[in-house]
Amino acid sequence: RYPYSHCGLAAGSAVQFSVSFSNNRSLTWDWLTAGHTANFESHSATLKIVFGADVGRFNFTCIVGNAAGNWQTADSIDVVPQLSEFLRLSMTYIPEPVPLNATLSFEMIRGSPISNLPISCYAKLQPNSHRNFSKTLQPVGIFNEILTFSEDSPFALANVTCWNQLSSITAAYYVILQQNITSLWFNSSQTVVPTNHTFQLEFSVTTGSHVTYQINLGNGSTFSVTDGQILAWKASESLNLSYESPGLYVITNVASNFHTQSERRSLSVLVQNPVRSADLTGT
Repeated sequence: RYPYSHCGLAAGSAVQFSVSFSNNRSLTWDWLTAGHTANFESHSATLKIVFGADVGRFNFTCIVGNAAGNWQTADSIDVVPQLSEFLRLSMTYIPEPVPLNATLSFEMIRGSPISNLPISCYAKLQPNSHRNFSKTLQPVGIFNEILTFSEDSPFALANVTCWNQLSSITAAYYVILQQNITSLWFNSSQTVVPTNHTFQLEFSVTTGSHVTYQINLGNGSTFSVTDGQILAWKASESLNLSYESPGLYVITNVASNFHTQSERRSLSVLVQNPVRSADLTGT
């Protein structure tokens, strides 16, 4: 970020150099102030300006003149930043079934009012697609790129790489591509059990990903079970439980994920106190 400009002079004497940049900075040099009095007709000087915070393309004008007249030329300098210092990347989306649109946001930080930032980017959207795009960022506002995920899978990984002439940055984003829930199956290993006896509930869905089951035990207690599989239909889940008090308990179960919810399923379990003794009398 430390470029310099050069104004050359093929012929002339007792001259003054004036270089002005589009960021309102300027440099001047003249033969008398510089003490070039020993050689009146030959001058050599190097003018340096440091762009410590500004980035972008800066126009400059160089005027060389003396009492006899002026000579002028114009050009530009590209001040290229280290992207890690000047570019902020972020991704936002709502988990839902494919096609899912995610917003990749680019924000210039530490830019000056005249800054611009030309960059190129490559996004690999696993498992099977990719995108190439370019942006020229201004210092105010956030510029968005929409990335569309269309693979029918429960998740994806977006690897984003952006670069300019000098540097690059890479960011990875995990994206949940949800599968809708269909057909909740709910079963109990036993429907008549003694008190304090452990039995098992089993449940699964026909399709669905990232599923959570909400189970109401019918006695004021609830359980939340998060499926151990990303794809919930690959294996059923289970819950072991017992009841201390006798009664008829109606147990309900509903499966949900980020976007969908199953129909509610119910089953009944009769809990009885075991018969431990009996008296038989006759008259």
